[in-house]
Formats: sequence, structure tokens, C-alpha cells
Amino acid sequence: MAVVGSCNGIVCLCKPPWGDVITLWNPMMRKCRAVQLSKKKPLMGVHSGVSIGLAYDSQENDFIILSLLCFRVGSRVPDEVEMCSIKSFCWKQVKNEVGFRVLGPCCNVIIKGVPYWTALVEDGYGLREVLVYFDVSRKVFEKLPMPGITVGTQWQLVDLRDSVGMLIWAKTDKYNVDVWVMDDEDGWSKKCNVGLVLGFDRIIGCLRNGDIVAENENGVLLLFDMVTSSVKAKLCIDNAKRGSSAIFNYSESLVLIGGMLPVEKQTARDKVARENLLKAGINLKIISTNDPQQVDLATRIA
Repeated sequence: MAVVGSCNGIVCLCKPPWGDVITLWNPMMRKCRAVQLSKKKPLMGVHSGVSIGLAYDSQENDFIILSLLCFRVGSRVPDEVEMCSIKSFCWKQVKNEVGFRVLGPCCNVIIKGVPYWTALVEDGYGLREVLVYFDVSRKVFEKLPMPGITVGTQWQLVDLRDSVGMLIWAKTDKYNVDVWVMDDEDGWSKKCNVGLVLGFDRIIGCLRNGDIVAENENGVLLLFDMVTSSVKAKLCIDNAKRGSSAIFNYSESLVLIGGMLPVEKQTARDKVARENLLKAGINLKIISTNDPQQVDLATRIA
């Protein structure tokens, strides 16, 4: 199972690459609900997978599951999109007017209830990489340009204090990271360059306080202060596979969805494993914010 993301206390899970076993889960209330899949099934040899996203419409108090049916690699056919509202649990087709093809099994990030994907579009500028997001009020997809990404660079889309952010670094330089932020009026702007005192293998994301979380070549997680560039913490999870860590922002809530059932209690083995993590100081609540109800959820995807 993979974590798609979280909105308003609800965590969405699915099973890549076909988006099977979609589940909505409230960890605080210890309840979950499986979502019936769309009747439109992917075809082997025609489709490469299904990408899942989760959105939250605060005006309608409605959670929306998005299913993007992706065609095989090399195809120029845009993704087929469907949405499912928890008010009806019926799948409806959404027009892909942007003509995008997403690049991952789940949305890259969810910010204030809006899911974002990296995608390919073919327009007057040729074939290029963009960001696409779901406008929850209008129920349509829109696209955004990418910031100044050049050949030989890597990047990570992040939630940077409730704004769309992107961390960019050169493949040959694992000590300097450019921080870009998307502004609704001015577009992308470079916020700063962070010179890290320790090298890293990959960047995982950002915590709610802005700290950068990276992983070194030994699988150790490093927490960097974006202002001072210092290492605030090193985390090592026993038996964790290198490259398996991910970060998701999670806010506890009392929200329940119709049809939710209690989650089975942990087995003795799982309980012992969790207690061992707690003793090591690595809880799911890695770092608290000023609001005790706001936490950063870091999880390993097996």
C-alpha cells in the first residue's frame, strides 16, 4: 500500500500501480472505509497504471478522490480522469482539457486540500514538463509552469508552509539547494539558496516548520535548518530500506465518513515494533508545531 496524502485528518491509501484498494482512513478515530473502484478498468498493454489523488472542498465539506488512467509509456494520449465525491461515492468523468499525462502513481503533494502532479503536456512550446492541479471549486484541472530547471538538475516538489515549493539541486552538487516558492500573483520566485553542511543522496521533503529532510547514501535521515543550514537531527530507522521514507503533512481531526469501520487492533508483533520505534524517539509525530493538533507524519512505504 502507498500513502496518497492527507486532507483534514483523512489519509488516503492505495495500491500501485493500478490504484487498487483505495482506502480512506482517520488514524485518530481509528476508522477506515474502502472505496469502490471505478467501472472503467485499465487494459494491459494499453495503460501503464492509475494515478490517485485526494482533494478537499472546504466550501462543500466534501472529500474528492481523483483517478487518472494513464496510457503506456510513449503514448501521446492524455490521461483519462474520473472523480469520486464521498457524498455519493459515484465516479464521474472529468474533462482533461489541459491534455496532460502525469508521471507518478500518486499526486506529488497536497497543499490546503489541493493535489498537485508533475505531468507532460504538448502545446505550442512543444513537449514539456509542467505542474497540474485540481481546482476543487470549479472541478477542473489547471496547469502551472515549472521554475528555472536546467539540464543536470534534480528537484522535489514540497509543501513549504502551505505554499507550493520546489527544491532544486545539481546532480553533481549535493551540498547546495535552491528553494523556490509559487506565489498566486507573481508566480515562481527563488527564495534562497541553502548550503548544507553534509551531503545527501536524495531530498525527501520539508516539515511544516520549513526544515529540509534528506537521506544520505547510508539511509540515514538528516533534518536541515533552512535558515542556518545546520543539521538539527539525524534519524536512523532499523531495517528501513534506503529510499523508502516519505513525508506527509497530517492534521488530526474528528471527521468521520459514512461507512467507516473500526480498524483492527494491532497484533502483538506490530505493537512491539511500534514500541521499539517510540523508544528510539521516532514516532509518527516526528516534530510538533505550535499547534498540538498539527503534526508532521513521516511513514515508510513498504
